[in-house]
Amino acid sequence: MNYSKHFLGKDIQQAKKERYCIHHLLGLIVKEIEKGDFISASFRANDMLQSIGELNRMSTNKYREDKFQSLMDEMAQRGIDIQVVRRKIL
Repeated sequence: MNYSKHFLGKDIQQAKKERYCIHHLLGLIVKEIEKGDFISASFRANDMLQSIGELNRMSTNKYREDKFQSLMDEMAQRGIDIQVVRRKIL
């Protein structure tokens, strides 16, 4: 996975941890299903879905930041003083 493509720099370490957790939990789910422990497998699946949700949240933040930066770049190219706009927005 290209982390810098999908996540903000400040989120990359957390994204790596969440991805590791997903892979680990997936392995545990398979083992628990093989043992017939469906309740534990279900709990692990819920944990895995939370990690996937976190990755999605962080990826959405990156998408929004990239769109915002693209808009600022376009405004600057058109001669709009982006510092004035930035102060109004932020």
